[in-house]
Amino acid sequence: MAFEDKVKSFGMTNMLIESDLDSIENEYDVDLGRAVEKLDTEIEETYYPQFDKELREEAAFMAKQYELFYCLEKSIRQLVADVLEDEEGAGWWKNEVIPSHIMAEVNQRMLKEEESGITPRSSEPIDYTTFGELVHHTI
Repeated sequence: MAFEDKVKSFGMTNMLIESDLDSIENEYDVDLGRAVEKLDTEIEETYYPQFDKELREEAAFMAKQYELFYCLEKSIRQLVADVLEDEEGAGWWKNEVIPSHIMAEVNQRMLKEEESGITPRSSEPIDYTTFGELVHHTI
Protein backbone atom coordinates (compact mmCIF):
# COMPACT_ATOMS: atom_id res chain seq x y z
CA MET A 1 0.00 0.00 0.00
CA ALA A 2 1.37 3.42 -0.95
CA PHE A 3 2.22 5.88 1.83
CA GLU A 4 -0.57 8.25 0.74
CA ASP A 5 -3.09 5.38 0.91
CA LYS A 6 -1.84 4.44 4.37
CA VAL A 7 -2.33 8.01 5.57
CA LYS A 8 -5.85 8.11 4.11
CA SER A 9 -6.64 4.75 5.71
CA PHE A 10 -5.33 6.00 9.06
CA GLY A 11 -7.50 9.11 8.80
CA MET A 12 -10.61 7.17 7.88
CA THR A 13 -10.03 4.67 10.69
CA ASN A 14 -9.66 7.56 13.13
CA MET A 15 -12.93 9.07 11.93
CA LEU A 16 -14.73 5.73 12.38
CA ILE A 17 -13.32 5.33 15.89
CA GLU A 18 -14.37 8.89 16.77
CA SER A 19 -17.88 8.14 15.52
CA ASP A 20 -18.02 4.96 17.61
CA LEU A 21 -16.80 6.85 20.66
CA ASP A 22 -19.48 9.52 20.09
CA SER A 23 -22.10 6.74 20.04
CA ILE A 24 -20.75 5.22 23.26
CA GLU A 25 -20.76 8.60 25.01
CA ASN A 26 -24.34 9.23 23.92
CA GLU A 27 -25.64 5.73 24.66
CA TYR A 28 -24.10 5.48 28.13
CA ASP A 29 -24.23 9.21 28.96
CA VAL A 30 -20.51 9.36 29.75
CA ASP A 31 -17.81 11.88 28.99
CA LEU A 32 -14.59 10.19 27.90
CA GLY A 33 -12.72 13.49 28.18
CA ARG A 34 -11.76 13.70 24.54
CA ALA A 35 -13.60 16.86 23.57
CA VAL A 36 -11.21 19.27 21.88
CA GLU A 37 -13.26 22.28 22.94
CA LYS A 38 -12.80 21.28 26.58
CA LEU A 39 -9.03 21.01 26.14
CA ASP A 40 -8.89 24.34 24.29
CA THR A 41 -10.84 26.03 27.09
CA GLU A 42 -8.58 24.49 29.72
CA ILE A 43 -5.47 25.71 27.89
CA GLU A 44 -6.93 29.18 27.45
CA GLU A 45 -7.90 29.44 31.10
CA THR A 46 -4.71 27.90 32.52
CA TYR A 47 -1.88 29.10 30.32
CA TYR A 48 -2.95 32.10 28.25
CA PRO A 49 -3.56 34.45 31.19
CA GLN A 50 0.20 34.34 31.83
CA PHE A 51 0.71 36.37 28.64
CA ASP A 52 -0.28 39.92 27.79
CA LYS A 53 -3.54 40.30 25.90
CA GLU A 54 -1.78 42.03 23.01
CA LEU A 55 0.65 39.12 22.67
CA ARG A 56 -2.21 36.59 22.65
CA GLU A 57 -4.03 38.60 19.98
CA GLU A 58 -0.87 38.80 17.88
CA ALA A 59 -0.35 35.04 18.25
CA ALA A 60 -3.93 34.36 17.11
CA PHE A 61 -3.44 36.66 14.11
CA MET A 62 -0.12 35.02 13.20
CA ALA A 63 -1.67 31.55 13.51
CA LYS A 64 -4.10 32.46 10.73
CA GLN A 65 -1.23 33.85 8.64
CA TYR A 66 0.72 30.63 9.12
CA GLU A 67 -2.33 28.56 8.15
CA LEU A 68 -2.78 30.58 4.96
CA PHE A 69 0.92 30.45 4.06
CA TYR A 70 1.06 26.71 4.76
CA CYS A 71 -1.90 26.06 2.42
CA LEU A 72 -0.37 28.25 -0.28
CA GLU A 73 3.05 26.61 0.06
CA LYS A 74 1.63 23.07 -0.09
CA SER A 75 -0.55 23.98 -3.09
CA ILE A 76 2.39 25.45 -5.00
CA ARG A 77 4.56 22.42 -4.28
CA GLN A 78 1.77 20.10 -5.45
CA LEU A 79 1.37 22.13 -8.64
CA VAL A 80 5.09 21.91 -9.36
CA ALA A 81 5.08 18.16 -8.64
CA ASP A 82 2.05 17.64 -10.91
CA VAL A 83 3.61 19.62 -13.77
CA LEU A 84 6.90 17.75 -13.48
CA GLU A 85 5.14 14.40 -13.31
CA ASP A 86 3.12 15.26 -16.43
CA GLU A 87 6.24 16.35 -18.31
CA GLU A 88 8.82 13.88 -16.98
CA GLY A 89 6.87 10.89 -15.66
CA ALA A 90 6.31 9.42 -12.22
CA GLY A 91 10.01 9.16 -11.34
CA TRP A 92 10.78 12.79 -12.11
CA TRP A 93 12.59 13.42 -8.81
CA LYS A 94 15.12 10.65 -9.42
CA ASN A 95 15.41 10.97 -13.21
CA GLU A 96 17.96 13.80 -13.23
CA VAL A 97 15.25 16.42 -13.73
CA ILE A 98 16.28 18.13 -10.52
CA PRO A 99 19.74 19.73 -10.57
CA SER A 100 22.22 17.74 -8.48
CA HIS A 101 23.03 20.67 -6.15
CA ILE A 102 19.34 20.99 -5.23
CA MET A 103 19.06 17.24 -4.63
CA ALA A 104 22.14 17.40 -2.40
CA GLU A 105 20.64 20.29 -0.39
CA VAL A 106 17.34 18.45 -0.02
CA ASN A 107 19.09 15.24 1.09
CA GLN A 108 21.08 17.23 3.64
CA ARG A 109 17.91 18.89 5.01
CA MET A 110 16.10 15.54 5.24
CA LEU A 111 19.03 13.94 7.05
CA LYS A 112 19.38 16.87 9.46
CA GLU A 113 15.69 16.66 10.31
CA GLU A 114 15.88 12.89 10.77
CA GLU A 115 18.94 13.16 13.03
CA SER A 116 17.33 15.87 15.15
CA GLY A 117 14.73 13.39 16.35
CA ILE A 118 11.71 15.45 15.36
CA THR A 119 8.84 14.09 13.32
CA PRO A 120 9.69 14.46 9.63
CA ARG A 121 7.63 17.13 7.92
CA SER A 122 7.08 14.91 4.90
CA SER A 123 8.20 11.84 3.01
CA GLU A 124 8.33 13.83 -0.23
CA PRO A 125 11.67 15.43 -1.13
CA ILE A 126 9.94 18.38 -2.83
CA ASP A 127 8.70 19.44 0.61
CA TYR A 128 12.32 20.09 1.58
CA THR A 129 13.02 22.48 -1.28
CA THR A 130 12.97 26.23 -0.89
CA PHE A 131 10.78 28.41 -3.06
CA GLY A 132 13.91 29.77 -4.69
CA GLU A 133 14.89 26.25 -5.69
CA LEU A 134 11.41 25.53 -7.02
CA VAL A 135 11.37 28.66 -9.16
CA HIS A 136 14.91 28.23 -10.38
CA HIS A 137 14.27 25.24 -12.59
CA THR A 138 10.55 24.83 -13.04
CA ILE A 139 7.75 26.30 -15.15
